[in-house]
Amino acid sequence: METNATLYRRMLGPGGSARFVNRLRELLAEEVAAQLGAAGGDGGDGRGATALLELRAHYLAGAFVGVFTRWVAMTGGPTAEQAAEEVWGLLRGASPDRGAAGPQ
Repeated sequence: METNATLYRRMLGPGGSARFVNRLRELLAEEVAAQLGAAGGDGGDGRGATALLELRAHYLAGAFVGVFTRWVAMTGGPTAEQAAEEVWGLLRGASPDRGAAGPQ
């Protein structure tokens, strides 16, 4: 990822491309929805469950884009692996203060 940081900085920065950000968020939401659905996180059956799955997926995709945008703008920040590990811990309910996973 570090090798493409300049490109991402330009595309996600203040002078970047809204089209790129929107497409990135859509692609991430599709992948997250697939992962949630495969893990049985679809919330039940029917149209309402599909809508809830879509909302969850877009919520997480927005968080990913926000974190990623901030990470590429940082100088001297964490490595890609460190940032990914931190975000993964937050998504799993770990508190940065406790360092342990919360309710899952």
